Amino acid sequence: MIVGAVSKQPSEFFPLTINFTPDLATGETVVSAVVTSRNAVTGVDSTATICSGAATVATPRVTQKVTAGTNGDKHIITMLATTSASPVNKYEGEIELYLREE
Repeated sequence: MIVGAVSKQPSEFFPLTINFTPDLATGETVVSAVVTSRNAVTGVDSTATICSGAATVATPRVTQKVTAGTNGDKHIITMLATTSASPVNKYEGEIELYLREE
């Protein structure tokens, strides 16, 4: 599910965060996360270009730093959070990232 949209200039470098509180049951925590990026037009994986370093988890939030990119491109940042529930639950949130030189 798309939970937000962000614009950035290609030279900017900053964190994006998704708060998974609405998805979690009482006592359930986010224990790990995988973050990927793909070009919204071509579908090509852009994780290595757009995502900088590993995602961090500070339950209930997952954070990923984003960097670089080409002016005019749009990417979908997908955060897949794995929880402490038994059996395990996985929740996905997506952010639309627009690259605009302003």
